[in-house]
Amino acid sequence: VSSAASDVYKRQVHGILIIRMQQHDVRRPKNIHPYPVKKAAEADDAGTSLYQFLALIFGLLSFMLRLKWTCWASLLMLLVSLTNMKFPTDIKQTLTSGGVVLVSFLGTYLAPNPG
Repeated sequence: VSSAASDVYKRQVHGILIIRMQQHDVRRPKNIHPYPVKKAAEADDAGTSLYQFLALIFGLLSFMLRLKWTCWASLLMLLVSLTNMKFPTDIKQTLTSGGVVLVSFLGTYLAPNPG
């Protein structure tokens, strides 16, 4: 019985301490400004479209110059953009980059060498 009475007393004392701390609070509520939070979706979309654009550029360079390392760089950029992509995104740009990567691989490795 005494332990239950002491728990009630501790809660009441704790409540009184909280009220006293709120009365003597040195912070100024007029000077509190909320921190502006950037939306994460805006930053992620910019990175994904950059990697898709780089995949497109490397794929076109591979197709025109027949450089094998640009072909692999375009595949790497496409895979990075696919792993970081959110689903409400532009599917046409993704399919275009994927098609250019595929064509660059076909043109680089399967086309006959001139000469």
